[in-house]
This record gives sequence, structure tokens and C-alpha cells, in this order.
Amino acid sequence: MLEWLQRTAVAVSIRDSLYTFPVLESIHVVGLALVFGTIAILDLRLLGVASTDRPVSRLMADLLKWTWAAFALTALTGGLMFSTNCSLANPPEHSASRPSPPVRVPN
Repeated sequence: MLEWLQRTAVAVSIRDSLYTFPVLESIHVVGLALVFGTIAILDLRLLGVASTDRPVSRLMADLLKWTWAAFALTALTGGLMFSTNCSLANPPEHSASRPSPPVRVPN
């Protein structure tokens, strides 16, 4: 399954492009920052440190949209980046009963 995903046209075009992967990675980092940033804002409000003039329910309603949008963006870009080399995440099976051959080190 993972090898099929890696061979899709989208994965190949991302992998072969000079700029697509770095752009996806940048968007991914911005999405992560938004997810953690919106959560931090709400946490600081719950601790009474920031935005004390706004009710928690209103702040939560305003931030929840941004948090889920950023999460969806991060999941999408992460999935696209994963698809470019996903076979590395599934190495060949090694049996515990079959030890690896010894490594010979030259003298």
C-alpha cells in the first residue's frame, strides 16, 4: 500500500519538483504554529494571564475555527510530504529468530 502511494502522480511530482516540498514544509510549520498558538492563547486565558476581558466561551468559539483549520492544513501537508517517501516508514520485516549477519571490520 505504501509503495503504491509513493508511486502516485502527486507524490512523484512533489518529489521531483525543486520547490514543492520546501513550500509544503513551510506551510506545514506555519500550520503547526497556528495549532499550538491558538491552544496557547486559550490556555493562557484559562489561567487568567491573557484576554481576561473576554469570556472563555467567546474566545473558545473564535479560536476553535482557526485551530481546526490549521490542524486540517497541517494534516494535509504532512500527508503530502509523507507520500513522497512513505516506503521508508515501512522497512522490510526482520525476524527476531534470524539474527543479522556479523559485520566485518577491516583490520
